[in-house]
Parts: sequence; structure tokens; C-alpha cells
Amino acid sequence: LSALNALREISRPADLPNLVSFLLDADDSEQRAAARSAALTCAQRIDDKDGRAKPFIQALENARPTAAVSLLQALGTLGGGTALEAIRKSVSNADEQIKDAALRSLFGWQTSDVLDEVFIIAEKSPNKIHQVLALRACIRLLGLSSTRGPEETVQLFEKALTLAQGNNEKKKVLSGLAYVSHPSALKLAQS
Repeated sequence: LSALNALREISRPADLPNLVSFLLDADDSEQRAAARSAALTCAQRIDDKDGRAKPFIQALENARPTAAVSLLQALGTLGGGTALEAIRKSVSNADEQIKDAALRSLFGWQTSDVLDEVFIIAEKSPNKIHQVLALRACIRLLGLSSTRGPEETVQLFEKALTLAQGNNEKKKVLSGLAYVSHPSALKLAQS
């Protein structure tokens, strides 16, 4: 672990494939976490988002489920178009552990590009935990900057409110709605 922590500090972009290999070969969760941290730190030294994700995506193809989970977590942190493609592909993986990690990476995505598909998961997932996490992700994503106008944002919050299954979730939706400056937001909150 000390070696991986040192590599995190001194690694160069050319070292990224080797750090991803360490992640694949890690024997336990502590080693995987240290290897993921070192690989992420190294990857973030690469300006091209798609280029930095490439070693993780290549490793994902043949990774054991536990390593695939770490790779998907890393891709969710890195962001970028190719990382998102890999995450989307993994959402339909037959292995529940990989599918769960892909969904959680999708729910934590940094841009509102995934909002529509996350809403679909909140509506239709047979897994109640994924429904709740997706709804929370929708609320967070609605708060991010986008090209949508305030009226459309209010409509999406209204949709989220219909998906909220308990008072706690409804409070979270209304809390997010409070940041929308539009008369219809106040109307929705009062209804």
C-alpha cells in the first residue's frame, strides 16, 4: 500500500496502464482502493478526457467483477464521452455487482447529459434502491447548469415529485425546487 501511495504522487501519464494493472491484480478491497486512487491521480494528469479513460475501459473488458466495480467507479470520477459509453454499456451487464456499480456511476455523473436515462431508471427500475438513488440523482442533476429553461426545469421537478415515494424524498425534491427562480416553482411547492 505504501508503494501505491508513493506511485500516486510520482507517477507520470505513461505509467497509467501499469497502475490500472495493479488495480486489476489487487487481492483485496484496500489494495484495490489504493490502486484506484493512484490510477485516478495519474489519469487526471492527462488533459484528454477520452485518452485518460482508455486504459480503464480496455481493462474493463476482461476484469473480474470486483475489479470491474473499481474500474467503473474510476470512470465515473473521470468523466468524458468514452467513459460514459462504457458505463452505459455496463448498466446492462448480467453480473449484478457490475450492473450496480455502473448504475451508481451513472447516478453520480457530473453533467446533466444523463438526466433522461436516470429519470427512466427512477420510474421503471424493479430495484427499489436503484429507484431511490436515481430519483436523488435526478434532483442533483436538475440543479446543475443546462440549456433548459426554468419552466422545463419546474416540469421535471414535478415529474420527480410524482416519483417520490415517501415524505423524505418529497422534501428532497422540494428542496431542489427551491433553487428554481420561476413563478411555477412556487405554485408547485404550494400544491
